[in-house]
Amino acid sequence: MLAIRLPPDLESRLESLAKTTGRTERDHVLTAIADYLDGIEERRKPAAGSQTSSPDEPRRPRSTMC
Repeated sequence: MLAIRLPPDLESRLESLAKTTGRTERDHVLTAIADYLDGIEERRKPAAGSQTSSPDEPRRPRSTMC
C-alpha cells in the first residue's frame, strides 16, 4: 500500500484527465508509475558488449550544484 499527497496542481490535472478519459485517477497513476519504472529499468541495462557497472550496484549521486 502506498499513499501519497499530490501538489494541488498535479491533483487538479489528474482529476481533469480522469474526467476527460473516463478512466480512474488510480488507473492513470498506475500507468504512469509502470511507464516510469519501465524507462528507468531499460536505461539501467548495460548496452550490448559494454562493461559498465551492474544495475544492482548503487550509482553515484549527481551533484546538484552548478
